[in-house]
Amino acid sequence: MHRRLQDLQGLCEKLQARYGDDDDLVLQLKQALESLAANETRNHARAHHNRRKQDQTELSKPRH
Repeated sequence: MHRRLQDLQGLCEKLQARYGDDDDLVLQLKQALESLAANETRNHARAHHNRRKQDQTELSKPRH
């Protein structure tokens, strides 16, 4: 997902350079990218939180 987001940000920059910051398409794309970035950040944090919980429960169990 990270690579896809980077590709879309590159596209946004190209459209921005071509049509300007005030173009409706550029503004819509920026909003969509912000939403995708927020979702990716939230999913990444959730995955790491679950991993930490799993590690803690595994550490509390005896190994033998």
